[in-house]
Amino acid sequence: RHETLLSLGVTPDSAGMAQVFSWLPAAQKAAANQAWQQLAGSVAACRRFNEKNGELLIRQYAFVRDFLGFEPDFIYRP
Repeated sequence: RHETLLSLGVTPDSAGMAQVFSWLPAAQKAAANQAWQQLAGSVAACRRFNEKNGELLIRQYAFVRDFLGFEPDFIYRP
């Protein structure tokens, strides 16, 4: 997206996308805006899922370390 917007001579941000959409006829502009909003929603959902997966992996890692007895030296001293 960044490179494409730059090659079109607009800024590589939401303002640039809005400018490109403004070049489209009404029907295509509406379709492009709808598709863009769907993509933005999918990106937001992916970010939430990635965050949750990261939390789950951290908890799983901690559980395995505790279960196998690989506690850090500063906690466990014989």
